[in-house]
Amino acid sequence: MKRGSKLKFCVGDRVEMQGYEDGYQGSYFSGTIIETSDTNDECVIKYDNLLEDEDSNKKLRERVETFFVRPEPPFIQDDFYNVHEWVDAYENDAWWFGTITRKKGSDYYVYFLRHEVEKAYKLRDLRVHHEWDYDIGGWVTCKVYNEKKKAAEKCKVSSSPGASSSKARPKNR
Repeated sequence: MKRGSKLKFCVGDRVEMQGYEDGYQGSYFSGTIIETSDTNDECVIKYDNLLEDEDSNKKLRERVETFFVRPEPPFIQDDFYNVHEWVDAYENDAWWFGTITRKKGSDYYVYFLRHEVEKAYKLRDLRVHHEWDYDIGGWVTCKVYNEKKKAAEKCKVSSSPGASSSKARPKNR
């Protein structure tokens, strides 16, 4: 399967919605499918941490194209990350894709190429970066970015969309 190939989503599936609007590229917002279309081209997601408005405690529900939705990846948090390792950093209610540039004390510095920004994060706010591989129908753990080859080392593969861990991101921090 190639990007955009249809994954069959069901009500109750844990997913991540890819940020595609200006300023949100490279981010993934966690949620649960609460409705699907007959053709599986669209679904309604109830987000874990996004609210309908600032004055509400009601979780945002949004109808989206399934092209921008992927299964929730397994939550893998290492005890240590290396320079050049690909990670997701949790900020502003989403996971953001970046690369470890250095470690200073207990802070890991992550560079976000798409936004040309580097920020410091604590270990608790990082997870191993995964990409959904449509060809194999499973997750690929991308551990290290190789400057010369411009490619990810594919270290570990997990196969089913339902294989994601039950560990969820804490809602109150």
